[in-house]
Amino acid sequence: MKEILAESIKTHYDNKDYTEVVRDALLCLTTEIRKKSDLKDNDGVDLINKAFSEKQPLIKINKLETETDKNKHRGIMDLSKGLIEYFRNPMSHSKQEYSKKIADAILVLLDEVILEEIVGSKSVNSIDDWYLEFTNDLSPNTERYAKKLIATIPNNKYYELSVMLYKNRDNTPKLKDKIIDELVSNLSSEEFKAYCNVIEKDLFGNVLEKEIISILNFISSDVWKNLSNLAKTKIEDMIQEDISKFHIDYEYDGIEYLPSRQNGYIIENSTRILKNFSNLQCIIDIIIEKITLDSNTLLQDFLLEKYFSFIINENTMANEDLLEIICNSLNSQYNPTWYNTAKEIIKQLPKDNYWYTSFAESFGLELLEKDPFEDFDTLEISEEDLPF
Repeated sequence: MKEILAESIKTHYDNKDYTEVVRDALLCLTTEIRKKSDLKDNDGVDLINKAFSEKQPLIKINKLETETDKNKHRGIMDLSKGLIEYFRNPMSHSKQEYSKKIADAILVLLDEVILEEIVGSKSVNSIDDWYLEFTNDLSPNTERYAKKLIATIPNNKYYELSVMLYKNRDNTPKLKDKIIDELVSNLSSEEFKAYCNVIEKDLFGNVLEKEIISILNFISSDVWKNLSNLAKTKIEDMIQEDISKFHIDYEYDGIEYLPSRQNGYIIENSTRILKNFSNLQCIIDIIIEKITLDSNTLLQDFLLEKYFSFIINENTMANEDLLEIICNSLNSQYNPTWYNTAKEIIKQLPKDNYWYTSFAESFGLELLEKDPFEDFDTLEISEEDLPF
């Protein structure tokens, strides 16, 4: 006998109270249907009708493709309703007495047929299918698809699915950050707080670098704002140390020269929250120092490709060494690896922006047309200068 059924009836069965055994067994049936269907407020025949509805079933015991499939599905629904209507409902209105023979017959029917199908059935609201969709390599990671996908998920599944995706993050080959962010944004305020607490808890203790990196992938700007100051400080200082120790250069392996890298993996996986850091400018200054003080072009190109958007800000305009390195690289015979990325960033700036005017020509962008009278100072004109 199935464990859920055996536990439900054990006490009354041992006491030979078979009427209560029937009540317990049918309560077990409705409880399992409620769990599978997510129908919290329904009971009895109404619960069964909605759970096994042929048009919009919440529980499927098969694929419902053939007539045989539909007959079996309908049969489980009718058997369940029959037991409820014939045995349980009368107990609510008058005293009923059921023998051991009847109790055993009901238990066999439930154990061998009805619960056998229900326990092994597919819940339409099961998060397993959505989890597979979130982790499927072919699922598009776009905001449009994210909104449409999340709209198909019941509200009461958002938190469970969010935590499930986070806890199984190491088994996710390709993170769908836009879909996950959309899911998390739909959590209630209490659920979101609980979700942030789950993440923060994993930041402390004996945590390896690869674990920190996988956690950072789940920290959006909204999650960041809900972390404690201690957690934020730990991440900020950890990343500052990480970029300070970063180095990349070519090393000879006995056959050829190959890039060899040290550190920098943590900051590389935190770029979407980097703008929120209280020590952001300090981190940028370290990056610029590495670019300007090391003639290693591999290191320079790597840092410019990864962090160009952070480097180009009003606080770095006075750095002539940085400007010279970037201009020399842009005006060299071959475009640097970060050329297209940087061009898109510069294109978004106002045409009178310092960085735009500095690099527009190198990127083939239009400069702001200069007013021909801009340098003409009317205050310097005297009456003697007038021809009349």
